[in-house]
Amino acid sequence: MIEPDINKIITDKYDKEKTWQIGKVIMVSLIADQTKKNSENWYEMIIHVRVHDDEKDKELLDSLRIRIDIPNMYTRDKYKERNSDMKVTLITYEPWR
Repeated sequence: MIEPDINKIITDKYDKEKTWQIGKVIMVSLIADQTKKNSENWYEMIIHVRVHDDEKDKELLDSLRIRIDIPNMYTRDKYKERNSDMKVTLITYEPWR
């Protein structure tokens, strides 16, 4: 579900499309911000990805922190509806060593 978004993030980082795979999911958190009039809920993830560098013929290890917004997360029909408005936002992108 989030692979196209991660692919775009990696492509933007390296200025061209790369072969990659998720190496490990480090953290998944559900965040509930109730400091606003209308509460906001989202998931935050840290994942490590293996990116293949064709020019140097080696793998790079990168760490991505992303935010995933799902508009119908707390609605009555959350298990019946598939909402295509899910949004993935990059928070940080760092080389991991």
